[in-house]
Amino acid sequence: MLLACLCAAILASVARAGINAGHRHVVVIEALFALIAAGGVAIALREPGLRRGIASAALAVALLAAAASSLRAHPDALGYFNAFAGPTPDAYLVDSNIDWGQDLERLGRHLRQAGIVEPIHLAYFGSAVPAKHGVHAVPLLPNQRPTGWIAASVHVERGLAGSGIGQLPDAAHRTGYAWLLSLPPAAQIGTSIRLYHVTPAQLAALEVQGAKP
Repeated sequence: MLLACLCAAILASVARAGINAGHRHVVVIEALFALIAAGGVAIALREPGLRRGIASAALAVALLAAAASSLRAHPDALGYFNAFAGPTPDAYLVDSNIDWGQDLERLGRHLRQAGIVEPIHLAYFGSAVPAKHGVHAVPLLPNQRPTGWIAASVHVERGLAGSGIGQLPDAAHRTGYAWLLSLPPAAQIGTSIRLYHVTPAQLAALEVQGAKP
């Protein structure tokens, strides 16, 4: 109970701070949660008979699931989220939680392996130079809807590129790339970039549907 109260106090102290720079400011609660879980396991394993067996089995399943989830995430340690977020964790969180521009090199490698030699349209979140990583691209501007190959960082798609502490990007960048979320990606590059091949028919369908993500 003491550890749980400490967690609650830490979360309460930042709940109304108005600053969101990632969970690094409250990361200490993860250690406290681990201690709470360890205490619960210790109590459960002291239970007699069948209840102890059930507790041991539940612990084994939890440990195996955690290990499998971590191994499955390789080599995307930076963008690892959790199994409960499903295939699109960027619907919940972006920024350094998932997208720190880390997959540009993998995008270049994928383009070479797929035989895509023409310049693509790119909406990239990061400071790396695409050409130095084998990505020949022209910038994709907000609300620009070209056909052909398009690669977009999830940070950009979700409308948060250019945001800062307590500051959202302008309206064009908040909504200017959301139309891509209505299209099926041709490939998922790591956790941070999606590659699309957009056809005229898809653009026409988006115009009819209103392109709501």
